[in-house]
Amino acid sequence: MGQEAVALGLLSEEAYERNRGSYLNRSYARHEESHTGLGRWVSQQLTSRRRRIMGDQFKGRGMFLKIDRSRLLQDLAPSVRRAQSLSPGGKILLLEKTSNDGGKVVDRAWWPAERLLPEKLRAYDNRGEWQIRAVDGDQITIWRDYTKPERERMGEITDARYSIAKTYLMMAHDLAVGRFYRDIAGNDQWSREAEPSERWVDAADYNRFWSDESVEWVKVPDTTIPNSGGKSRWGALAGRFVRSEIWRDLNEIEALNRRGLWQTLLSQWKLNKTARNPVVHMNNIMSNMVLMDMADVRFTDLAAAAKSYLRKDDLWSQANRHGAFGVDMVSAEMRRDVLQPVLDEIAKQTPISVRNGGTLLAKMQAVLTIMSRKLEPLKRADQKMMAAYQLEDEVFRLALFKRRLDQGVEPIDAANEAREQFIDYDIRAPWVNAARRTVLPFVSYTYRAAPIIAKTVAGKPWKLAKYFAIAYGLNALAYAMLGDEGDEDKERGSLREQERGYAWIGVPRLLRLPFNRGENPVFLDIRRWIPGADVFDLNQGQSAIPIPAPLMPGGPITMAGEILLNKKMFDGKEIVNDKTDTPWESTGKVADYLWKSLAPSAPWIPGSWYWNKIGLAGKGAFGGDQAYDSAGNPLSLPEAVLQSTGVKVGARDVDFGYAMQHYALRSTDRELQMQERRLKRDAQAGRISGDTFEREMDGIAEKRRRLDEKADKISRTQSGQQ
Repeated sequence: MGQEAVALGLLSEEAYERNRGSYLNRSYARHEESHTGLGRWVSQQLTSRRRRIMGDQFKGRGMFLKIDRSRLLQDLAPSVRRAQSLSPGGKILLLEKTSNDGGKVVDRAWWPAERLLPEKLRAYDNRGEWQIRAVDGDQITIWRDYTKPERERMGEITDARYSIAKTYLMMAHDLAVGRFYRDIAGNDQWSREAEPSERWVDAADYNRFWSDESVEWVKVPDTTIPNSGGKSRWGALAGRFVRSEIWRDLNEIEALNRRGLWQTLLSQWKLNKTARNPVVHMNNIMSNMVLMDMADVRFTDLAAAAKSYLRKDDLWSQANRHGAFGVDMVSAEMRRDVLQPVLDEIAKQTPISVRNGGTLLAKMQAVLTIMSRKLEPLKRADQKMMAAYQLEDEVFRLALFKRRLDQGVEPIDAANEAREQFIDYDIRAPWVNAARRTVLPFVSYTYRAAPIIAKTVAGKPWKLAKYFAIAYGLNALAYAMLGDEGDEDKERGSLREQERGYAWIGVPRLLRLPFNRGENPVFLDIRRWIPGADVFDLNQGQSAIPIPAPLMPGGPITMAGEILLNKKMFDGKEIVNDKTDTPWESTGKVADYLWKSLAPSAPWIPGSWYWNKIGLAGKGAFGGDQAYDSAGNPLSLPEAVLQSTGVKVGARDVDFGYAMQHYALRSTDRELQMQERRLKRDAQAGRISGDTFEREMDGIAEKRRRLDEKADKISRTQSGQQ
């Protein structure tokens, strides 16, 4: 690896020879651990998606100082000073004189190591030998390494397992990126050293959002890695001209991996809504089943893939080698299975004072670390859920990879298809990335799913016919088994608007199950089991104009807006009632809203949606009153538990559903009556003309006519008439 780093220009021959056979990256506990002791640094700094030469292992470690030549030689006699040679490799001693109490430094001197100390400096304390690294005119760069006692006080990690594994990961990453840049630099169609005749701009002037099509080339910056002897972060591309579309991609990946506080918070919010939510796990598996069928993958392929994934056999290795999983699985597993356990072990054995130092912030870290240890069982469960979320996609990708190999497809093509079919989130489109990092956190799913859906509809229309036939058959079978107890038109007519109709594949959003609970029909909601089910769904939210569900704003920014406006976008309800709620009640409602919006919707999270739903159903099941969900439908304990796992089974109160529809119609009619009265007052006061009054009144009359038709249709459906 060291030799390849020299060949790629990432490391000098001199540095390689000086460290040959003895170099390992140094790690310090205070830097490796996050505030909670979970090794956030490891997961962020070594992320496989980062596509820039980090170069941390190529930096000169220890202390570097730039000092004027005159300062280094000021204690020498003038004649000796003029003759003294300062060249790279020379040794300089740092000498210090402290006060009588041994505390404050009162004088400091630098002295060439090869010369005898004069009498006046022999009483000074020797603070170590520094080496001259570079000479630039009168500026001398000197360096010395930290001593072992210094490193021990700083909390150096000396565990060989951790140091070797981390050094390997860091160098493997940078060498891979270095090769990538070298390959681009070696292609005359992609990169060139001479200034091109076509229009070009400096990288700093290139806007990845508003790219000018007339710009064909971009000049790559010659940014260096600090304390690396001038090594460039852009490797072989540094200072060269690359095609604008290539720089756009490189720049986009770089921007994605500049993780600030906001990105960290948003990532945690997304994890709470996905990997930490058991409902999403079920939706993901069922959706992948449909995507699997769209790609003509068999269940036997899925079973074989599951075995291969668990065994990590040749099939898995081949898929991983060709990038079927879309991430650097070897690095990811090494971080999870090697680095993190060692880091946790070291954290338990290393005194907190050594790891964190004595600053106020460090003491706060120490307190948080102690608290974190008490939560170890929860953290392990959390890691299991996130690992399961990753596995759910990768097993399906492996199944498709196996299927394509059996069909004679080249491994690299099979891997590419496997990654794309099961939603590849490695997106380079700047506007999509900007949207998912702000108000549309989940738009990337739709961005990837929509083309897959379109391809299936265009190329395999028989798939839609099959899904429709299956769903229609199951639904018809349920009503056939119910006999006279089931009236499909009446039951479906009572459903809320967002529950009626069909998904894009032609199946009902809610499938009838062949039994009732009391007099109430029971349905299975399959909307989230269909890939991209919300792509064409305009019934979500309370926007002024119909907006597809994927384009409905969400995330922490939207939460802040909802609190400011005191209205939830999903159902249009107020968060607090400013007419009746006391300040204490308002505070409690806002806190409840924030907690439910931020926390995972898991049944084991106190105060979450499903925690409350199961608790409410449990009270009804053990002697309490009948429980009802937020939509007014009766709720049983088994249904609440199933819903918390993603199986959305629930009874629907038909009479209550129709009552709510009639109530909504009456409310609309009252609003139209108020508009009529307002128009009459305006006409009498002369604020509107007679023509305007007649035109507006005719419009209201037409609306009321359509409202009466709708009410009549609802009444006929409710009574069982056609």
